Amino acid sequence: MSNKALTISTILLVLILSTIFFWQTTNRFLYPSRAQVTSTTTLTPGVVTQVTIAPTKTTGGLSPVPTTGSNTGNCPLRSQGDFNCNGVIDLVDFNVFRIEYTGQSLTKDSDSNADGKVDLIDFDNWRKNAFLLKSA
Repeated sequence: MSNKALTISTILLVLILSTIFFWQTTNRFLYPSRAQVTSTTTLTPGVVTQVTIAPTKTTGGLSPVPTTGSNTGNCPLRSQGDFNCNGVIDLVDFNVFRIEYTGQSLTKDSDSNADGKVDLIDFDNWRKNAFLLKSA
């Protein structure tokens, strides 16, 4: 791999990881309902009840993130990074990875090495194969 290609790959990796960090930070700021909230309310005279609201895996605090399918079935390019199984390894597949990696979805469609986890190994499998031009 040439130094130019290595530099471009490094820059792409830094940009993608920065985007993931930005999304995680922004979501905590924009959607404070995801944080644990504890309040004390008096329901009847002399009786105090503590209510705890646990965080949920939702988008905008409104509804669950739609799943993209299951990690079972016929998807020959999943190990190379085709997480939505459409035969193309592109940014749509990265978005599937990002949603699962950040915990916004509980599916494991982007588990490219079938180890039961969505992690940076799966991202690396996508990165190595994303946008490769196939010769005719």
